[in-house]
Amino acid sequence: MHTRIATLLLGFLALTVHAAGQTVTAANPASLVSALKAAGFGATLGVATTGNPQIHVTSGTNAYTLDLMDCVNHVRCVEIVYSARWSSVKNITPAQINARWSQRYNTNVVVFVDTDGALAAVTTMFTEPGGIPAGVFISNLRGWMSSTDNAYTHIVQGK
Repeated sequence: MHTRIATLLLGFLALTVHAAGQTVTAANPASLVSALKAAGFGATLGVATTGNPQIHVTSGTNAYTLDLMDCVNHVRCVEIVYSARWSSVKNITPAQINARWSQRYNTNVVVFVDTDGALAAVTTMFTEPGGIPAGVFISNLRGWMSSTDNAYTHIVQGK
């Protein structure tokens, strides 16, 4: 019995150490999807209209897009562009949002009105050469999601 428990614990520890040491890279979109799913996000790999890989991420009722950029022939990408979009924004201009965003959050996120009239918030992360730890990627993404959600609530909706 003790041997069985010890074996299970060692197996769990080995998986934990492997997951903690996992690296992700835009050059390997499957590594990003795997890390996202392991962190509890919904993640689906697809292709953007540019032909580059694109990952659709869900967290609760919110949806985000990760576009993989600076690719060679739509593979070996080096940059992840995080984006969020809201179609119900009224009575506030992107310039006002950018000013309020910068004053409150001091981030490098760009806010703009897309060609279809939706408000978009975008930032980037580079993962090359050699990738980054999965935990760093997930932590960065969670921070960005929190900032964009808070900004939408406080700045755009005025709550």
